[in-house]
Amino acid sequence: MKKILVFALGIFAFSTVSVAQTIEKSAVPSEIMNVFNAAYMNPEGVKWEMDYDNYVARFQKNKTEMIVTYNKEGKWVMTETPVTHKSLPAAVKSCLTKQFDIYKENDIEKVDKPDGVCYEIDIEYNQMNYEVVIAENGELIKKEQVKEYKKD
Repeated sequence: MKKILVFALGIFAFSTVSVAQTIEKSAVPSEIMNVFNAAYMNPEGVKWEMDYDNYVARFQKNKTEMIVTYNKEGKWVMTETPVTHKSLPAAVKSCLTKQFDIYKENDIEKVDKPDGVCYEIDIEYNQMNYEVVIAENGELIKKEQVKEYKKD
């Protein structure tokens, strides 16, 4: 009985982490395909997903992995691009130093949205994991301890 409960909890945990469903390119509305193709000429390895009501394209452009999200009306929601610590704005680096004196970055993404740019950073600090979101101007938007990083 204990094994069944552990197995069931494992299945539940896995199913709640992964909400995006892979879809065929033909299932993407033409309005979204037109906007995507106009914005990203010759993307490589495009894979489409549905994440709730949003259409998500995962692809490579100039050897950089990118994720672009559109709502069901075809409006751009956001673009996520991995970046390095070196490319972070000084204000973002300053905020990180104020929040965490010594830390290890595990993942950094630049997130472009219609209302501005922010950086999502996964940090390891004092043997704990944090998800940190900092605006381009250095304003701390979110600092949340996480048990385990999400894997896309």
